[in-house]
Amino acid sequence: MYALNIDPKNLKGNPDPSELRGLGVEMVRFTYHDHRSGAELDPGEKDRQVALLKNLSEAGVGSLVILTYDTYPDKPAFDGVWDSYIEAFAQRAGQIAEAMAPWSPAFQVWNEADLAPAGQNEQYTPRLREEVFGQMLRRTYDRIKAVDQKLLVVTGGLASGNPGWLSKVVKLQGGHLPADIVAIHTYGQRPDPDWPHPGWAFGYLGDLIGGYYRAAGKQPLWITEMGVEEKDLGGNRDQVAEFLRRFYKAVAYRFSDKVQQVFWFCYSDGMVPTFGLLDQAHQQKPAYGAFREAVALQPTPRLRREPVRRGLPKPKTTKERLAYLQDQLTDLQGQVHQLSDQQARLQAQLQELLAVR
Repeated sequence: MYALNIDPKNLKGNPDPSELRGLGVEMVRFTYHDHRSGAELDPGEKDRQVALLKNLSEAGVGSLVILTYDTYPDKPAFDGVWDSYIEAFAQRAGQIAEAMAPWSPAFQVWNEADLAPAGQNEQYTPRLREEVFGQMLRRTYDRIKAVDQKLLVVTGGLASGNPGWLSKVVKLQGGHLPADIVAIHTYGQRPDPDWPHPGWAFGYLGDLIGGYYRAAGKQPLWITEMGVEEKDLGGNRDQVAEFLRRFYKAVAYRFSDKVQQVFWFCYSDGMVPTFGLLDQAHQQKPAYGAFREAVALQPTPRLRREPVRRGLPKPKTTKERLAYLQDQLTDLQGQVHQLSDQQARLQAQLQELLAVR
């Protein structure tokens, strides 16, 4: 649940995996960049991003790889013809999945497709029509699953706060969303109904989670971006840290039956001021320590419902049943490994506290 947005293309947004591990980060989220069109991946970019994934995996940190128009360029206009672009995009997604499959990342298809244009910002234009997003999701899902059925496919993070947009996507796809996880972004949501005060920002986190969970047909949710700009809390960095603590506590104790993963945005103010755990001078802000505290104070983990994995046949023969049970055993072994890692982190943090005393 304790995850972080990073930016490997930005020196200030690219932490060492060992730092992430020490901070308690379980998973990071970053964009796969490839500005080459055509049928082949840019080999240099592929090598760099596969190396990053490998280094993170070796440090025990998982990855969510965003596939967007930075992954395949020259997207059409909002009201344009998208079929050929979607086919090229899905093909590229399959190539990336094949290159990265040994390290088992999750893949996020697009980002904030439901977000209406904001003012005159022409540099960030992710908006898609519901039918376009559904087609893109389905074709990309199929290409990634053709590489490895166990690779998780996550919807692009939905940021409008309107679950009805997702409901329309689901309806246009025949009532079944081609994704294992539904992602949302929760900026401007109060972690508690009356904190920092009852009228702050857009609404209460619990209401937003409930709305999207219902619209998603009760599929698991990931919050792939959450955070707050300092000015929205009076420029008080201690209040930002308290926001982080309360947010993670709310999800861990009240919404963990619906939300599996939460990615703080972001690692450093060098990525987007003033959302970072570090400031522009790369110094730790109070939120950095608050993130570590949230990891240390997390509730005892419990087994969660597995993501819905569309298209997997039920085992019928003895051979299929054996393969199914072996997959289940592998999943359980992974959970045991995660619990063991968490125990080691907590013991190390306890020793640090005892040493200070």
